[in-house]
Amino acid sequence: MTELYDVFALRVVVDTEAECYQTLGIIHKHWIPLSRRFKDYIAVPKSNGYQSLHTTIIGLCPDLHNQPIEVQIRTKDMNITAEYGIAAHWGYKEGKVVLNEQKLPWVQNLVALHENLKSNAEFLESLNVDIFHDRIFVLTPKGDVLDLPYDATPVDFAYAIHSSVGHRCKGAKVSGKMVPLDFPLKNGQVVEILTGNTDQPNRYWLSFVRTSNAKSRIKEWFNNQDSEKIMDIGKELINKQLKQFNKPPLDANYSIFKVYEGKKMSVKDRQSLVEKVGNSSLNAADVLKNVLPAESVMKKASPDMARQVLSESINFEDRPEILITGEKGFKTQMASCCVPQPNDPIIGYVTQGRGVSIHKQHCKMLKGLDKSRFLKTSWSTQKVHEYTIKLRIDRRSRIGLLRDVADVFARNELPILDLENIREQGSDQGHMLITASVDSFDTVHKIIRELEQVEGVFGVKEVD
Repeated sequence: MTELYDVFALRVVVDTEAECYQTLGIIHKHWIPLSRRFKDYIAVPKSNGYQSLHTTIIGLCPDLHNQPIEVQIRTKDMNITAEYGIAAHWGYKEGKVVLNEQKLPWVQNLVALHENLKSNAEFLESLNVDIFHDRIFVLTPKGDVLDLPYDATPVDFAYAIHSSVGHRCKGAKVSGKMVPLDFPLKNGQVVEILTGNTDQPNRYWLSFVRTSNAKSRIKEWFNNQDSEKIMDIGKELINKQLKQFNKPPLDANYSIFKVYEGKKMSVKDRQSLVEKVGNSSLNAADVLKNVLPAESVMKKASPDMARQVLSESINFEDRPEILITGEKGFKTQMASCCVPQPNDPIIGYVTQGRGVSIHKQHCKMLKGLDKSRFLKTSWSTQKVHEYTIKLRIDRRSRIGLLRDVADVFARNELPILDLENIREQGSDQGHMLITASVDSFDTVHKIIRELEQVEGVFGVKEVD
């Protein structure tokens, strides 16, 4: 109870700003003020437009054992804003709604905030932090005042200046001294942001920034970067399929998709299609089936090929993960139309000169084909790991982190061949270097996505 100062409150409403400060002087002359409880929201309004003088005094009510009493001093106009919100300043001029221009930036910030956040729940949470939380006022080296939530950090400060300053933030000085980027700022401090030449936010910042503006800008930047990665993956998957069909790779405008499923596609639509292939929403082979002639995707085979493939002396590829009629060692290839994955129900189809094509059992391309060329096919219980990768995992130390990282590989049945844990001196940050054996290109990207979701991990990339 000793920290409660607003159990009793008094509000004084006057006509002008000058009278607000005159009233404050009279109050401080007759009663003892608590200096640490004085706030001037007239000189530095809150981000939502709220203005008032707040002071806490002792001695106004001796009968209440000199309980501290908060006094709020404001003009009539300020009181209307406090009571009814920014809508109180709407007016009508020539049949149009007019908003006080001084109040407009806050509304614009709300609109931008809502557009950048993905859900209403996230939006409401950010309002709770940004508007209803205690505020602090910090200064730039030039003397400009910024209004931030209590315990805001230099990163919040940087993004409050401009998103480009936030993206390039490399360090910070508070009152002339270097501080870590998660340093909690205090009222009246002068903050200087040190920037680099390139944008390079850190996912780790999301664990400590306080303002919704900083969080949304950081997430937006990484979403854009992830989009570029996904586009590269999509192009690579499609080009692999085109190479199998003896077709040239994609050009800069993805011209092969000018017409897709009977519709004319803009360049933006084509990019969206490639992105969907990259994030696994669409299969590369299925997409190409809509733009390539059917004979390019699957060639016809002679009726007696089913018997020949099991009896003739063919140079078989060793694919021990596939069993044909219960036996290993036959020449097989994954059908590009459905791209079966381990544990999918599969069936073999004998092709002309290419051995057995492995399809998902419910693949649409199998309809109408010669049933005599279907072979009973299954996956071997042993998973084949074809090559090794090395991943760098940027992380912040915490109890159980190594276990959670290892669990990602265990869930995907991938053996870890080597692990090196490196910690930055004088910091709880560092990185791991993990060498693992994987079975496919898709698995690599799946592992990276899962590792990025582990708490304490703020970056994963493949290294040489």
